[in-house]
Amino acid sequence: MVRHVLSSMAIYLLLAVVVPKVVLQRINRLISGFFWGSHDGKPKHNWVSWKAICRPVLEGGLGVRYIEDVEHLMQFKKTWQNRPKADPREKLGGQII
Repeated sequence: MVRHVLSSMAIYLLLAVVVPKVVLQRINRLISGFFWGSHDGKPKHNWVSWKAICRPVLEGGLGVRYIEDVEHLMQFKKTWQNRPKADPREKLGGQII
C-alpha cells in the first residue's frame, strides 16, 4: 500500500503537466527519504540500494517505480492518444457496403 500512495501523487502530477527533471529528482528524493530518512534525528540505515527497492516485487524488490520512467511512459501515452486516427474504412480497404 505504501508503494501505491508514494507513487500515485507523483503520477497524478505527471498526467497534468510536463515536469522538469529537477522536480522528478526531488520527487525521487522524497520517496527515498521515506525509506532512508531519519527517525528521532538519527539517520536510518540504508539496508538496500535504491535500485533494489525499485525492482519488481517478483524480482525481490518493493515495486517502487523510478519517477523518470513513469514520466517517459506518460509522454508516450499522451503521444499515442493524440495520434491521428485512421479512418475505419481504410481497414476494410475502403469498401463499405
